[in-house]
Amino acid sequence: MINTAEYGHIPATLIHRITGEIDTPEVEAGVVQLISMLNIAVQKHDMINLIIDARGIQFTSLLAHKTWSLAFEPYRALKEKIFYCALILDDSPNARAEKELMESERLQFFFDFDAGVAWLRERLKE
Repeated sequence: MINTAEYGHIPATLIHRITGEIDTPEVEAGVVQLISMLNIAVQKHDMINLIIDARGIQFTSLLAHKTWSLAFEPYRALKEKIFYCALILDDSPNARAEKELMESERLQFFFDFDAGVAWLRERLKE
């Protein structure tokens, strides 16, 4: 299941949830929904925040994973409108390696949903 919605607990924030076994057509539909919701949110707020909750995800193929991983490539201008992003993953060696390589001031990896939300709230106080 892939679903994107406004996260009502933090202003100007979307939550993108991905759970279960995900195939390529589902990824493609989920990306369309995410991009649509991001466009609406950016028009409303200019800059937005994103929570990606990808705990319990299993892509059915390498193509499905690659399609999701490259979802923002054609939308660089939209990607630049995401101020903070909390990425919630299952704790694994691969996730820890990605965390080390990709984490930045604006993109943080978490293995606990509440910790990711707390980090985002703290950033928005500044």
